[in-house]
Formats: sequence, C-alpha cells, structure tokens
Amino acid sequence: GDFQSPPVANETTERRLQAAGTSARILSASWSAHRIECEVESPAPTLVVIAQTFYHPWKATVNGQPTEILRANHAFQAVRVPAGHSAVRLEYVDRQFQFGVALSALGLILCAVLWWRESPSPTKPTP
Repeated sequence: GDFQSPPVANETTERRLQAAGTSARILSASWSAHRIECEVESPAPTLVVIAQTFYHPWKATVNGQPTEILRANHAFQAVRVPAGHSAVRLEYVDRQFQFGVALSALGLILCAVLWWRESPSPTKPTP
C-alpha cells in the first residue's frame, strides 16, 4: 500500500484534509484492551488513524466532546481533530453485551429463587 497518501474516510473528508498534509504529531499515547488515549498536535484539522479494526461499540471523544469514529482505509478507525493541541480518547463500550450480562444474571437469580421456593422444606423429626 501507499503509506504517503492520506487515509480515505470519505470523499468530502478527504478533500478537506488534503491541505493539512501529514504534519500532525502524536505527543503521547496509551493503549489497553478497552481504551486508547493520545495527545495530538496539528497545525490544521486532520484525521488521527488508529490501526485497529473498525467496530461499532468503540466511542470517541476529542477534547472531552463526543465525536464520530470514521472508517479509514476501509478497515481502521479514525477521528477528526481540530488544529492545535487535542486529547483523543476511544473507549470500548458494548451496551448489547452489558445488557446480555444483566439479563443472564437476572435469569440466574430468578432460577435460584424458584428452586429455593420449590425445594421441599425439611420436616421436623417427630419424637
């Protein structure tokens, strides 16, 4: 692939970013299984591309404000950052999985309660 060409998010975004070039700098970055954070400095608005598969449960903020995660180069994640110093944060928040866990826990509790209520009570021995 051509690593010198700008990442492709969509045609409109690509036109706006061509003037920015590649002079943006990543000042710091931290990466974990469910969170990515970086500090970016750019003289013009640009895209920060994260070499991680695009997946809808990821949520992004730039300078504390929610922002859209774009699909870059058909597979990766990208976020728009304004000119200047920006704090970029991506977090994995899978609401469907969390709902499934809560529903499963509720079902397990319900089964335990029903089992406890239906189990025969111990009889007292008669003298």
